[in-house]
Amino acid sequence: AEFLFKKGDVKLASVFIKKANADAEAYGAQQRKIRVGAILPNIEEQIINQVETQRARLSKQNIMLSILLVVLLALAIITYVQLRRLKRARKALLLAHNDLQVKNDRIVEVNETVHSQNEELNRVNDLLLEANTIKEEYIGFFFTQDADIFEKFKEFKTGIERNLKSNNLERIKYLTTVYDLKKEKKKLLESFDEAFIKLFPNFIAEFNALLKPEEQIKLKKDQLLNKELRIFALIRLGIKHNEIIAQILGYSVNSIYAYKTKIRNKSFLDKKDFDQMLLEKTRIKQ
Repeated sequence: AEFLFKKGDVKLASVFIKKANADAEAYGAQQRKIRVGAILPNIEEQIINQVETQRARLSKQNIMLSILLVVLLALAIITYVQLRRLKRARKALLLAHNDLQVKNDRIVEVNETVHSQNEELNRVNDLLLEANTIKEEYIGFFFTQDADIFEKFKEFKTGIERNLKSNNLERIKYLTTVYDLKKEKKKLLESFDEAFIKLFPNFIAEFNALLKPEEQIKLKKDQLLNKELRIFALIRLGIKHNEIIAQILGYSVNSIYAYKTKIRNKSFLDKKDFDQMLLEKTRIKQ
C-alpha cells in the first residue's frame, strides 16, 4: 500500500491499506496497526484531496457548462428573434414585390393604352392629312372645271343673244348642235381620272392586288381608269352611296350596283371586307 501510494495509485493503495488494517485488527498485530496507522491518514488525506480536487473540477465544469448553456440559450433566443425578423422582412418584401408587380402591370396597361391611343391618333391624323390633300386637289380640280364650263356657257349664251338680235335662227340652231354633251362629259371624266391618279399614282396596281390574278383589270392604251375603277375611285374618295356615284358618272343606280358586285366577285376577299381593304391598301401620294 505504501509502494502504491508513493507511485500515486491512491485508490488501490487505499484498498490495500484497509485490508492490512483489517488483518491487523483480526490478528491483534500491534506493530502492524502502528505501521498501518502511520500510512492510513496520509492515504485518506490524499483521497480527500483528490475528491476535493475532483469536486472543484466538476464545480468548474458545471459553471462552464452553465455558462455555455446560457450562451447557447442566448444564441438560440437571438437566432429565434433574427428568424422572426427575417420572416417578417421576407413577408414585407413579398408584399412590396407583389405591390410593385401590380404597379408595374398597371404601368404596362397604361403604356399599352397610351400606345394604342397614339396609334389611333396617328391613324386619325393620317386620315385628316389624306382628307385635306384630297380636298385641296379636288377643290382645285372642280374650280378649274367650273371655270371652263362657265366660259363655254358664257360663250354659248353670248352667241345665242347676238344671233337672237339679228334673228339668225340657223346660226342659233348650229350653236346648239356644236355643244356636244357626251364629249364634254367624257372630257370631264378624263380630267377626273388625271386628278385621281395624281393623288393615287399606284391605285391600279394596289387595286389589282385585291383581285384574283386571273381577274385583274387591264386597261386599254392611253386609258387611266375604266368604269369599274372610277366607281371604286369615288369610294376611295369617301363617296359610298350608289345614288351619288350614279349621278356623278352618269349611270343608273342598278348599273353601279352591278359593277360593284362584279368586281367584288373577282376578289379573293370576303365581299363585306372588300371596301375596307380598298381604303387600307390604296395609298395616297406622300
